[in-house]
Amino acid sequence: MAKLTITKAAKQFSVGRSTLYRAIHSGRLTVHRENGVKYIDSSEMVRVYGTGGNPADTTWTSDDTALEQQLEVEKLHHKYLRSENALLKSELEKKDTIISNQRDMLTSFFKRIAPPKRK
Repeated sequence: MAKLTITKAAKQFSVGRSTLYRAIHSGRLTVHRENGVKYIDSSEMVRVYGTGGNPADTTWTSDDTALEQQLEVEKLHHKYLRSENALLKSELEKKDTIISNQRDMLTSFFKRIAPPKRK
């Protein structure tokens, strides 16, 4: 997919730049940086805003090409979701480890301060 600057993405998809910045800040739209320049992948724009844009800017020449393009977008979207899912699983495992460690520390603490058992 093509890398678009924010200005080009806004023009091609007929979306205001401020709308794109809000989407980026809210996490709806992913942006990448190269040499200090922010780029939005065109597949991200299609995912969030649909094909939209100026028909003259579209390189699709037939329904088959459009379907293939949409399939590529879907593949990229699934790849992104798989990566996001892996990240969330990792965060969940970290949280579970922290909870387990805290539980062990509390158990140890209460064993130390508990009165001795009478026989």
